[in-house]
Amino acid sequence: MTKLKAFTTHLGISLVIFLIVLYFILVHWYPFPYFNTDGGWQGIRILAFVDVVLGPMLTLLVFKQGKKYLKLDLSIIALIQISALAWGISVIHRERPIAAVFVEDYFITVTANELNNKLTAAELKKFGAAPPVLIYLNVPQAELQQVRLRALQTGRSMSLFTEYYAALDATTIKAMTEMSINMPRFLADKPVEKNIYERFVRTHANEMDKFVFLEWNARHRKGIVVARADTMEIVTFLKITPPAVETKKARY
Repeated sequence: MTKLKAFTTHLGISLVIFLIVLYFILVHWYPFPYFNTDGGWQGIRILAFVDVVLGPMLTLLVFKQGKKYLKLDLSIIALIQISALAWGISVIHRERPIAAVFVEDYFITVTANELNNKLTAAELKKFGAAPPVLIYLNVPQAELQQVRLRALQTGRSMSLFTEYYAALDATTIKAMTEMSINMPRFLADKPVEKNIYERFVRTHANEMDKFVFLEWNARHRKGIVVARADTMEIVTFLKITPPAVETKKARY
């Protein structure tokens, strides 16, 4: 076997593995809009380097037909690649978003690692058939200030207070729709962002009354999600910085 054939064979095997894992990332672990907002692209870059670049390049460097201990060298390369690949997949899987929790007036995404030992898979299924699921943080008004203070004191986001988790129903969805951002007013003095919004309006001109616009806070990107007012099904993600904390109180 020549050096080039060894390289292309290794690359072909690596690409097959990459495509299989890519399917799980795009379809199951980081579906829309989480791929762009919660590190799906970053995960793919790690995977591509470890699986598609690292292993085949090492083979290209060390392979020489008839070389003494060639099998040992290739075995070591395979071990390095498998170990690195296992590490990369475990990181991507552990950091995958499994929920978007609606806290007061915005969504915040939560990872599997953050909810580890706080919510079982069976308990998570109460909120949806498959993660990531949408959850409403149902904090009684009388307890709200206390919960905010607790979050501040512990350094934990309110989105991790699982004892207040509630499934989406007519009541919780109604509460969420009341927090919809008034986009024309919010974007009145923001021409660039207004163009993004108006492109969506032109595409959905006849059904704008069916949508709500809610703040979306994720690890890698903040923006505004457009959801159906009756089901909270996410329609699209607008790359528009949501209202600042001080202006959110005005309830755009």
